[in-house]
Amino acid sequence: MELFEQKRYSAFLEKLADSLDLTEEQYLFAKENYEALGNFLNEPGTLLSKYNPEIMTQGSIKLGTCVKPIKEEDEFDVDMTCKLHSSFPAKQSDFKKLLKTRLCEDTKYAKMLDNEKRRCWRLKYPEKYKFHLDLVPALKDDYNWLLAIGVPLNLAEHAICITDNENDYYNDVANSESWPKSNTEGYARWFLDIMKIQADQIRAELKTKLLLERVEDVPDYKVRTPLQRVIQLMKRHRDTNYENNEDKPISIIITTLAAKAYEKVLKTGASMLFYDIMVAILNAMPEYILKSNGKWYIQNPVDPKENFADKWNENNSKAKIFFEWLSKFKFDFQQSFAKGDIQSAINYIKPNYGNRAISEASEAILSQQQVLLERSFNKPKVQHQQSPIWPINLGYNTKINCKYKRLGKWDWIDLNSHYLPKDCELMFTASTNVPDPFSVFWQVVNTGKEAEAAHDLRGSIFSAFSAGRGGLQQKEHTKYKGVHWIECFIVKNGVCVSRTGEFIINVE
Repeated sequence: MELFEQKRYSAFLEKLADSLDLTEEQYLFAKENYEALGNFLNEPGTLLSKYNPEIMTQGSIKLGTCVKPIKEEDEFDVDMTCKLHSSFPAKQSDFKKLLKTRLCEDTKYAKMLDNEKRRCWRLKYPEKYKFHLDLVPALKDDYNWLLAIGVPLNLAEHAICITDNENDYYNDVANSESWPKSNTEGYARWFLDIMKIQADQIRAELKTKLLLERVEDVPDYKVRTPLQRVIQLMKRHRDTNYENNEDKPISIIITTLAAKAYEKVLKTGASMLFYDIMVAILNAMPEYILKSNGKWYIQNPVDPKENFADKWNENNSKAKIFFEWLSKFKFDFQQSFAKGDIQSAINYIKPNYGNRAISEASEAILSQQQVLLERSFNKPKVQHQQSPIWPINLGYNTKINCKYKRLGKWDWIDLNSHYLPKDCELMFTASTNVPDPFSVFWQVVNTGKEAEAAHDLRGSIFSAFSAGRGGLQQKEHTKYKGVHWIECFIVKNGVCVSRTGEFIINVE
């Protein structure tokens, strides 16, 4: 794939990850409801108030790695922790029931309470919202044991004990050592800290773009780093290929390995396209999977005693499927990248992501590119541009790329900065998925005083010459200063079934 197409494909992959993310409406709905629940649990003078409850999101909503459900009718969810401050001894069962009792004090929440889950209470919102919320009761843990094994204070201090109704001590009065341990907040801070520099840069750019007064006003769900996007692509690829397989790779392993790999990639200091970052992450992930004496080990970065791969040692098919999936993910994208054009690359990975996500990403790239070009070059309105001469019924994709020749050397035009000097040779190449047979037409529009003085404004639609990939190539020159554009039309049975949109050239 040429550099021009590589850049477009990388931009497409970023948009593909965006299309997998929850919508803004879903984020706002989730935020409104988990904040309302937090306020309810925190009300002064109520059952929990003496325990000074802390309400925090956790999981993918906290990490920024959410993906929409594959099926539109499926629910999305938010995981939350309700951390209570109490001294031990205490029964896990008592504290879990305490949270239920508080929820039942409100008629709305009482109706939403679902069957008890192993570690949490689930609130199922009305069917029309396609949303549920999992609330994990927890107690603040003594974190000195984490400090003793080298966990930094800023991560260790968020350690908690959680309830588990399958735990042997669930109904016993016991000390903190008998409670299951967790540190979801510490893990989130470790993950977010790895990409903090990149996230801060993106947040600053969004502040300007969204016309906000402060960087802090940029919503977290709008900030997506390459690491978060790579994880979203991996999670959807996993779900599509192993949807009903109980041994499919779990998200905490994918996220942990990708984050460690990304940290290594950042240390190289190299400037890379998104696709290159993704491949570098994939190549580095296996380095953080250890095997000793026949046992797999993937360390929890905020609790070195916890092995995320412990289930691999109980069921070897989990390890086998993980490596199988990782290899397939890498192979699929390398094969797509090896295609000669972006449309073929997109078609190759489509089965892994579905028509909806692929279409959203493709449309976003096309519209973003066109808006960028028109704004960048202040495209003038003209009267001499001929309107299409056929009925329009667009059902296929056609793209243009362009290379230019200057001082005997050919190079690709970068759409983000293609200011060209006069007297360059241009070669436009269109690629299309319209099935044969079809006819190709081009339209070249010149503007500016020099073209007008030479009586060469052009603007008519003309049939392509037979030479050059069946008419899909068109040679031009940068003769005149000004803003000019070219468009390709694909006509089948007298109907325009695809058009490229205007490819703009600015000649200085």
